[in-house]
Amino acid sequence: MHDDLKLLGVDKIWVKALSRTHHRILAKLGADRIIQPEHEIGQHIAQVLHNPLIRDYVSLGNGFHIVDLHVPERLDGTSLASFDLEAGYELRCLGVMRGTAFLSPQDTDLMIKTDDKLLLLGRRQNLRKFGDKI
Repeated sequence: MHDDLKLLGVDKIWVKALSRTHHRILAKLGADRIIQPEHEIGQHIAQVLHNPLIRDYVSLGNGFHIVDLHVPERLDGTSLASFDLEAGYELRCLGVMRGTAFLSPQDTDLMIKTDDKLLLLGRRQNLRKFGDKI
């Protein structure tokens, strides 16, 4: 499969696996990217259900994720700096979404509000630790 498609000029070969066994077979045949949508979306939903404050997330590989974390009412008026994200949790705030507006985390006086969304980058265990804390 792989060699025939490469001879035809196909640069990358993406395939869908129906099971773990099917995945192994496709890998041995030389597929460049193997997806299992049902399995992947199941994992995604499980992660979001684990912490109701997480609205969505993207896995970047090597253990790093970006999460969209919903700010609960109890944190309304809290300064972003008070979370001590980098030193306390090894997380980086990429920004804050307030409605359709993007607010820079560089604003040291930024006070978060109920329903803001924190866009955080970090390792899963650190994101989970922070999520459990708030």
